[in-house]
Amino acid sequence: MRTQGTTAGSPRASAAMARRSSRVGFHGAVLLTCLVAALAAVPFAAAESAPPPGSVWQSGQGSQGGAPLAPEGWEVVTIPKEPPVPAYTPPAGQAAQVSVLPEPPPEIVPPTPPRHRVMLDPGHGGADSGAVLNDGLPEKDVALHLAAKLNTVLGQTYEAALTRGEDIAVSNTDRAGKANNAEAGVFLSLHAAMGWTPGSSGITVWVHDPMAGASATMAEDIPGISHTPWESQQSAHVVRSSALARLILRNIELRIPESRPRTGALPLPLLAGVDCPAVIIELEEKFTRRPWADMDAAMDLLAQALSDSLAEYFGE
Repeated sequence: MRTQGTTAGSPRASAAMARRSSRVGFHGAVLLTCLVAALAAVPFAAAESAPPPGSVWQSGQGSQGGAPLAPEGWEVVTIPKEPPVPAYTPPAGQAAQVSVLPEPPPEIVPPTPPRHRVMLDPGHGGADSGAVLNDGLPEKDVALHLAAKLNTVLGQTYEAALTRGEDIAVSNTDRAGKANNAEAGVFLSLHAAMGWTPGSSGITVWVHDPMAGASATMAEDIPGISHTPWESQQSAHVVRSSALARLILRNIELRIPESRPRTGALPLPLLAGVDCPAVIIELEEKFTRRPWADMDAAMDLLAQALSDSLAEYFGE
């Protein structure tokens, strides 16, 4: 006799299992829905509950009107700001090392070329009055007057200086020494005479030539001139001194044609020791036979002629 029931794999058993599975799936879906709802409700419950012991609310997490905003029951704690870092103070006796940014390099300005030096030598002076000119006018005064005028005119372009600026005696050695110590580029000695040179009527430009000859009569008429050759530093500048004399001659002819200038060469102790191109410019009686006002006008023209000559000589 077979027991009433179902056999595994029979149609009845399969239907029963399907019914049980559908009931389990339904109950599982309901349980999962309840669990999700419970979990979603937890934060709200936590927010409404009292804070855990020791819980704090930092100021700055929320604020309203400048006051911290915290849930009810929470303790508000203000966290202090970090103090500023104090400035470095070096130990006693030790200087602080401060880093300084380097200054920008200065503007490079091309150097100004040095000006040429011109030594002006007013002849004679002191007890040596030189020749006596018109109306008893001493040569030393005319030479000093001309030197002061030239110093003003030439000083605008060159570095001019005087061997004497007043009525004092200066030796030939000291005159040459002042020019050499100043490293002068040109030496102009200024004189006046009584017209002893034949054929001259106004200005003579002299250069030193130790080998040049002259008559004894001429030497006796020229105070301070010796014909004894003197080997000196000027011997090395004879050629350039002669070139300078020719320039001066030409510019005087242009500026003062009535002066009828000329050049000459003699052994001149005054120039012998000068270590640069050097000349003597001598105004003769016919040129100085005028009142001071007229003489100044002629000297102004002479100053311009000498300025033109130096500009050509120095290549300016």
